[in-house]
Amino acid sequence: SSGINAEWPLRPGYIAGRENQKPILNPANIRICFADLLEVRKVHQVFLERLEHKQAIWSADQIIGDTFLKLAQRFDCYSNYINNYPSTITIYRKNINENPAFWAFVEHFNRQNSNRTKFFELLSRPMNRIESLKTLVSSLIFYTPDKHTDHTILQQCETEYTKLSEFIEKSRTQYNHLTELKVLESKVIDCPILTDKKRGIIAQAEVYRVKGIIDESGAPHTFPQDKKFPHFQKYKLHLFDDAIMLSRVSYEIQPYDSQKREIENFVNTYALSAIRVKNAKKQQQFLLYTPKSVYLFEFETLEGMAEWVDHINDAIKNAPKLLVPNVYISPQKTM
Repeated sequence: SSGINAEWPLRPGYIAGRENQKPILNPANIRICFADLLEVRKVHQVFLERLEHKQAIWSADQIIGDTFLKLAQRFDCYSNYINNYPSTITIYRKNINENPAFWAFVEHFNRQNSNRTKFFELLSRPMNRIESLKTLVSSLIFYTPDKHTDHTILQQCETEYTKLSEFIEKSRTQYNHLTELKVLESKVIDCPILTDKKRGIIAQAEVYRVKGIIDESGAPHTFPQDKKFPHFQKYKLHLFDDAIMLSRVSYEIQPYDSQKREIENFVNTYALSAIRVKNAKKQQQFLLYTPKSVYLFEFETLEGMAEWVDHINDAIKNAPKLLVPNVYISPQKTM
């Protein structure tokens, strides 16, 4: 039922090479990657046996929802496995590239199971199984008459399965956000640490900063509106659920290389509680007020500008109110 063989991840991990008796993965990594895996398998094995028993004595009055409900009551055994999953992927990627014994083991496993699921896919099999069972319960509800005793029990099951499914989705979303933040940290020169908090990226956009003096009406005093002039500078805006980060784009041409390379340089970050936005006189422009200065940004289209102003206003409304208006002191400090 679980799609997991109890021995494949554990036994080879401890008794890797018989010559030196060194494990493929150290015990700590095995515990992280396969936390409570045997318990998960045991729970699913009992579930399968109960289903087989129900099938053997099946009748029109038989109920099956109680079996699914008993499985749902043991979903706590998934907690460590789901919470450790991001670390599991990190351990896998590191060892597949740096640990020859682990690489050889995975290759051997995949060859031995050429017509079945690969090793990497098996790491996520327990989570995928929950989604399959949730779909199965929904189908059973659809085909079970409303007045049948099983209908209400199956609806209870669906609620429990949905809760675990949402927990898995939340974990997946947090992992994806963390990955995006790490990519951004490595991409932006002098970028502050973004991964010190559980923050998510709401939106990102390329804009042009219009440089010049801005009067109280929001009208900038600039040169003619042409991006060939130096008063236009390309920026990128990175909107998080607790802050906004500004970076400036420049270009570099390497010798013997005809292509320009885009370079993104960190400018500043501001807590959402410390900023506000306002439409400028020109339709495709908006003003960003921060504790340090006022920025005038221009989008390529009116729709792009309007969408971004909405994003920022929604984020400001939902952001936690911080006591310190500008929480980012310098590029060297964390967010």
